[in-house]
Amino acid sequence: MQALQESGEADNTLVLFITDNGIAVPFAKCNAWFHSSRSPLLVRWPGRVPSARVTHGPIGLVDLMPTLLKMTGTPIPEDVEGLDLSEFAEGNDAAAPASQYINFPCMPAWFR
Repeated sequence: MQALQESGEADNTLVLFITDNGIAVPFAKCNAWFHSSRSPLLVRWPGRVPSARVTHGPIGLVDLMPTLLKMTGTPIPEDVEGLDLSEFAEGNDAAAPASQYINFPCMPAWFR
């Protein structure tokens, strides 16, 4: 952010802060615990994304690509997976999806 401020581009730049859910259980990430599905996603884009807004609407990482493409005016290819959540990202809480598909594939060999 400091480099963006110094360059004068801070207000013209979309900034995302995305985290992984970490290790939900020792040695494996294969349980859909509540806390493992609540990872922070911070978005900063002055004039496009409301500042200091907190929402609990479910957003999956698969939704980021179509959402960001739409927000930047880039066409979304027809075969892209995920939802365009640009209206939700830009402040319309009514556009939040009602649910989010979460898949936790596990390798049975981990649990002998």
